[in-house]
Amino acid sequence: MKFKKYIILAILLITVGFAFILSANSTNQSSKTIVTPHLNQKIVKGKNLLYCSTFQIAWNELKDKIIKEDIKLVNEPPMVGILNKKYASKADLSENSYVATAGYGRENIVNKINSALKHKFGVNAPKLKDILMPDDIIAYAYLYKNLIFNPVFEEIKNPIKFNSAGDVKAFGINKFEDKHRKIANQITIPYYKNPDEFIVKLTPKDSNDEIFLAKIPPKDNLSDTLKYAQSKINIFNNDYLKDGDTLQIPKFDFKIDHSYDELVGKRLLNKNFTDYYVAKAIQNTSFKLNEKGAILKSEAKIVIARNCISIPKEPKKLILDKPFLIYLKEKRALNPYLVIWVDNADLLIRK
Repeated sequence: MKFKKYIILAILLITVGFAFILSANSTNQSSKTIVTPHLNQKIVKGKNLLYCSTFQIAWNELKDKIIKEDIKLVNEPPMVGILNKKYASKADLSENSYVATAGYGRENIVNKINSALKHKFGVNAPKLKDILMPDDIIAYAYLYKNLIFNPVFEEIKNPIKFNSAGDVKAFGINKFEDKHRKIANQITIPYYKNPDEFIVKLTPKDSNDEIFLAKIPPKDNLSDTLKYAQSKINIFNNDYLKDGDTLQIPKFDFKIDHSYDELVGKRLLNKNFTDYYVAKAIQNTSFKLNEKGAILKSEAKIVIARNCISIPKEPKKLILDKPFLIYLKEKRALNPYLVIWVDNADLLIRK
């Protein structure tokens, strides 16, 4: 699963039925949004798909630093085989954007993680509060991105009627004219077929990251849909906003806490770890996108413990009002670190 290096910051937001993740203020996972640890997840009509690479990176830390081979579980779900292939890794991210490691409770690993988080992210650092027994193992990954638009975009006064799911708030440029040229310097149109199929690229102040929004027909899974978007970017020349064009982007604001219950309670089959169980497999992701920029925070942790424990031409109309893809990735990276398929308005900010 290789992707062009120049697609730096990838949030994949594909919209088919759009159960919007745009305004999910609750920290509980919505029934309208599927959280996936990999890009092979099939797209389901009426459902959003949310992917962030932090869980894969935590898995890699557990595999490489502790188990030191492919992780094997009793009655393992299909995701285990996919995660063992390490399609995403720390190589896709800038060193200053993440913390990732794994270790034993006896190594004071929780304090080490908290020190690393504080050193790298300061007041924006989360605090790990897990209490581990000496033989317990934790694999951890945290990703933080704060991308600023300079100058800021316009707020769109009239809400977008998103995919028949109701009104959602939007930002962008209502109708391009000469006064918008500085704002428009942050906008590239790598592909435009018609108002129902196009790709827009936003370049924040930190040019190390890019945000792609692709209003395209969904394929079978996230990976194939991302490849389709990339194929269009590769063969078309960049275009830009012209007089009369409009760009309207739904605002995002959500926090979703997810437990991969398919893994929890499973016993390991690896040599020297057969008396270990997966005690926790958690990923928490929050994402905001508005006229000022984008903020992503994603934390993943896997805890394995000994013995069974309790399981816890005409003017272009660039209006993202139907299923679309948004993905974030570092320019030099092969893979995106955040991918969301948006099929409803559950994650969007409602008017």
